Amino acid sequence: MTLILLAALFLAACGADRPVLPTATPLPTPTPLSQPLPTVATAVPFGAETRPFPLVILSEDINAVGGALEQALRDQTGFSFRVEFYASPTQALAALCGELPAFGVVDSWTLLAAQARGCASPLLFTEQVEGARRLSGISSQIVAASGSGITAVRDFAGRVFCRVQDGGLSDWILPALAMRSNGFDPFLSFRDVRRLPDVPSMLRAVALGECIGAIETGTLSRYRVEGVNLTQALRTVLTTPEVPLGGLVVSPLIPASLSEQVRQVFLENRAAWRAAVNVSAFVPAESGRVAALDALLRLAALDLLTASR
Repeated sequence: MTLILLAALFLAACGADRPVLPTATPLPTPTPLSQPLPTVATAVPFGAETRPFPLVILSEDINAVGGALEQALRDQTGFSFRVEFYASPTQALAALCGELPAFGVVDSWTLLAAQARGCASPLLFTEQVEGARRLSGISSQIVAASGSGITAVRDFAGRVFCRVQDGGLSDWILPALAMRSNGFDPFLSFRDVRRLPDVPSMLRAVALGECIGAIETGTLSRYRVEGVNLTQALRTVLTTPEVPLGGLVVSPLIPASLSEQVRQVFLENRAAWRAAVNVSAFVPAESGRVAALDALLRLAALDLLTASR
């Protein structure tokens, strides 16, 4: 016990000789200051001068100009528009179904494809004047040789279909839609699909019983095939529904009020669009015809890009 006490006193005595150090003064810490957040750019609204609404026009007229139409639409709506011309239906469709909500003046195929994709619907149909006739729609007749025994779509299975090499709507796309809507798949159920150079060559092959074919309704009398009486040699198996020649279409993202203003320009101001669009007139897109197109496309369930090849 005595030893422990002496040790404690010794240690205490040694500690007493050490200098007492002053407490260190804390270093100053800068107070963080509030900094303004970076400015977030405001999105430019559609229809502004720097972000105009696209107006896609399918045209092969290299002299077509859209300045008057752009100005008329701006005067009517207060929004800016940019007219874009395309010679290719596929390119016009891609632009119409792009990221920006758009309007378009297009042909039958592009109108059908855009409607099938859900990226545009008709506001107006185009009209063409041929002599005393005013046409706004087209249909096709699927024909077979009179003695072929083919009387209905169900008889097409295992047969050959002939189409025109550079054709499209009347000789293939419309017939394909109609056949699909009648439960026949033209891509799987024909034995073959042959391409011929022109309509007379196709009609000759059909008349000889080599294949089935299709032609625009009401045009058979325009063609002559040497040694063949076409009206006797051919029989109509199916007439397709009529589709518009083309039309003014609009993206579903466009407000209805703006669509109506644009519609009025094309209906009432021919001077605004005649330098940009090669049609005789625009006519109302009756709800019944639009509904019929919707029904045809739903029943056909057909990829129109595939059908066009």
